[in-house]
Amino acid sequence: MGMLRTLSAGAAALKESRERKRLVSMVLRLLRPYRGWLVVVFIAMLIEIAMSLAAPWPLKLVLDDALGKHQLPKSTARRALICSPSSLRKSITPASK
Repeated sequence: MGMLRTLSAGAAALKESRERKRLVSMVLRLLRPYRGWLVVVFIAMLIEIAMSLAAPWPLKLVLDDALGKHQLPKSTARRALICSPSSLRKSITPASK
């Protein structure tokens, strides 16, 4: 009886594996016409992730400038303006010399 259960469990696993492969194949076939768009979306996601990781950097510059004793160099302030959200852009000002 134990051998029969093992065989039926193996057959069920094999059937499930074949079904999964068939489903993956079907999904890939349906996505094929949209390959270009998928690449564009993937690249946009990577850019968005990079920008969200860089978002705290302009805030650090503003806080260091506001609370610290040193002024921002002009080149750093320009870079911070480019990377910062619009709400922070008003408070980032280059040092005047």
